[in-house]
Amino acid sequence: MQDLRVQFFTSGGTINAVDGVTFEVDRGEIVGIVGESGSGKTMTALSLLRLIPEPGRITNGRILYGEKDVAQMTDEEIFRSKRR
Repeated sequence: MQDLRVQFFTSGGTINAVDGVTFEVDRGEIVGIVGESGSGKTMTALSLLRLIPEPGRITNGRILYGEKDVAQMTDEEIFRSKRR
């Protein structure tokens, strides 16, 4: 994950839920994300799974799985890669 930014666009303004998170997890590693309430742990995890609720969206960054950027893949591409 490189420079991930997640924002929520609301009638009250823009909320920066994740602001520039970068980390790498190598094969066989286990990572725990800790932090204060509201620090972006859940939105970071939901971003990895492409499950950010509306009106949120990834506005910057890359989520690399091998050579693929999961953040840029279509739902069809994700589905096809799961079937292999």
